[in-house]
Amino acid sequence: GTAFVLDITKRKHAEESLKENGKLLLEAQHTAQIAHWRFDPVTGMPWWSDELYRIYGRNPADGPLPYERHPELVHPDDWSWFDSTVQRTATHGTPFDIFLRIIRPDGTVRIINSLCKPVTDTKGTVIEMRGTIQDVTKLKQTETELHQSKLLLDSILNGIQEPIFVKDKDHKLIKVNDAYCQMLNSDHHSLVGKTDFDLFPKNEAEIFQERDRLVLNQSKPDINEVEITLDGQTRILSTSKSRFINPV
Repeated sequence: GTAFVLDITKRKHAEESLKENGKLLLEAQHTAQIAHWRFDPVTGMPWWSDELYRIYGRNPADGPLPYERHPELVHPDDWSWFDSTVQRTATHGTPFDIFLRIIRPDGTVRIINSLCKPVTDTKGTVIEMRGTIQDVTKLKQTETELHQSKLLLDSILNGIQEPIFVKDKDHKLIKVNDAYCQMLNSDHHSLVGKTDFDLFPKNEAEIFQERDRLVLNQSKPDINEVEITLDGQTRILSTSKSRFINPV
């Protein structure tokens, strides 16, 4: 008889490498909570990656929900504009990058970032929609908390009658309160980003920045009396400056 022997070592190694890369990709998607999806605008049937089932809180054994049942996934307040966005993409091939709320079967509300890039044929007709979905709930919650903290800080600072300012290491103003704005007869937008040389006579600005450098090089507060020119008049102010080091 005749026998043929083929050395398939390289092919087997390639297959194992492909499997390993696939596992790493799935792990990376799960860690970043990024899922992939495809959608056929003609049949209305989607395809979901494993991570998307996890994001939606659905059982992969049940398969993806057809588009006609997507109102079960999307928050009622977001459904109308989301549906309009999808229809516009299916009709005109317009990509989208949106944030919306979804509702899991257990009633949990999550926030997702959905990106879509349509695929068209030679005539420009959309034949498939592809994209990614990322669960950004924690990110959005953090943004909301930071915004609320900023509002609280602004409220506290603006409730203080004495002028308050914050400068960076380059001596630029990064925050001022209402009292500081009133003292200089200006507003927050006009003052932020300015230095003493933009606001005061050169000889006064040099003194102010020299005191600032002392504060930056020592840990204790600097309490001092300075002369300042406001509206053409010289006034004497008692100032207290402290160094702040960003912990991050």
